[in-house]
Amino acid sequence: MRHLLLAGLVAVALMGASVSAHSAEHLVGQVTRVYVTSAGTVNFRLSGGCKTSTYFYFSLASDASKAWYAMLLSAATTKQPVRISIADPCDATINQPIQYIFQDF
Repeated sequence: MRHLLLAGLVAVALMGASVSAHSAEHLVGQVTRVYVTSAGTVNFRLSGGCKTSTYFYFSLASDASKAWYAMLLSAATTKQPVRISIADPCDATINQPIQYIFQDF
């Protein structure tokens, strides 16, 4: 009985994880603008994205985010696309935090 209960809890946890993964949106485009605020927030836009007057953003507080910033600068210089993940659907009216950035070669 205990194993059945544990298996049921694991199944529910996995279903919840898959739902949250499905709600994330992935976007791809060339970097069209990057600016960093004095508070250490990197704001950027991608071509083909929904943002025309608002931005995607992340904080430069970690080593990973500093690597993301370097990737954005490199991608902008070489005009190569990057891919980002955001938790909610892209909304043109608000600045949105990203979950991660990656680049295909």
